[in-house]
Amino acid sequence: MVKGQRENESREVTYTLPDMAFIRSKISISDVAFALGLKLAGRSTAHCWRTQQHQNGDRTPSISFRKNRATCYVCDAHPLSSIDLVMAHQQCDLNSAARWICARFDVPNIPKGKKLVRSERWHPGRFGAVSFPLEEMVRSGLWASFSDAERAVLPVLCCFADASNGEVEISYRGLARYSGKSTNSTIACVIAKVENLGLLKVTRARDGTFRKCGRYLLDWSDEHFQDALRSCYEATRAERESERILRAQRRLLKSNTLSTVVHCQQSARSTPLDCGVSAKRGGTKCTV
Repeated sequence: MVKGQRENESREVTYTLPDMAFIRSKISISDVAFALGLKLAGRSTAHCWRTQQHQNGDRTPSISFRKNRATCYVCDAHPLSSIDLVMAHQQCDLNSAARWICARFDVPNIPKGKKLVRSERWHPGRFGAVSFPLEEMVRSGLWASFSDAERAVLPVLCCFADASNGEVEISYRGLARYSGKSTNSTIACVIAKVENLGLLKVTRARDGTFRKCGRYLLDWSDEHFQDALRSCYEATRAERESERILRAQRRLLKSNTLSTVVHCQQSARSTPLDCGVSAKRGGTKCTV
């Protein structure tokens, strides 16, 4: 390198995004709840902070942690991820919730040049204008919050339901056979979950000492179920728009980054010609 040249190297400032998928799947939601100051009752339950919506101030824990999701069976229409829990507790947006978690937990960044998700080549469409009932659940984001068992049993009910009135009569054994879930307790949990959403109306009857096959009515127009769809749809749309804005801000900051220009001063030993030759060989742009 030519003498007299200042050894300033051009550095590129890299702006990265926190890995949202890592936050939702790898960071324990019970640890996030503890950091928020929630009163835990073991590793799987906690007291809800929205005590005004509970009888006796939620003396019995109403929040359960399952599959790294939190659900208050009184306040929440659908399970909450770690980010959703922070947004609900702190009453903030997605970016603020992500920064809050990154400040307290070790969250990796998305490598430079890697896309967050594959670009959506389909049009989301207008919410409510659908061709089959399950499409509402998929487009709203509610389907993604279901467990594997719930995503296996619900299509079976839809498949065997009467097209005219939405009724289906099927035993637990039948649901297990066609859904691939083998235990009655798993089927019962799914039925209870869908019933609590308002989508399913269950009629239980007995024939003497034996219980008859359950009769189920799929009510897609139930007000409570539609509220859950709207709430989940708005949350999914807000999260998608926040990620788009955040990516746009990162690209803008990166484009405004100024590179350092290296100036080469002329000396007795380095003439302008020598400087130009050295710059050509070294690949550095020099100005005299």
